[in-house]
Amino acid sequence: MDQQLSCEVWVSPEGNDKNDGTEGSPLCSLDRAVRLVRQKRRGAGRDKGARIILRGGTHTLKKPLVLDSRDSTVGPAPGKERPGSLVAPLEICAAPNERAVIS
Repeated sequence: MDQQLSCEVWVSPEGNDKNDGTEGSPLCSLDRAVRLVRQKRRGAGRDKGARIILRGGTHTLKKPLVLDSRDSTVGPAPGKERPGSLVAPLEICAAPNERAVIS
């Protein structure tokens, strides 16, 4: 895991939302992944980013995915005077060399 991240959560269409969200034990839903990231960042602080990694395949949303201010921290970046910089983003990406589709 990248040192600039507070957590990393894995999701697979074949996963299970009772899993812990690791690469070897991925979650099934993006909604559950976002909730788990929020929970982990509460304990670890919000000064570092987080990443949700989607395994290849189609990730079907049962309801709209809603992201809000809990998911990314905006403020002055270290060493910068300008506020409004994205300091600790939530990144949602496909696993390396895999094609993930959100539908």
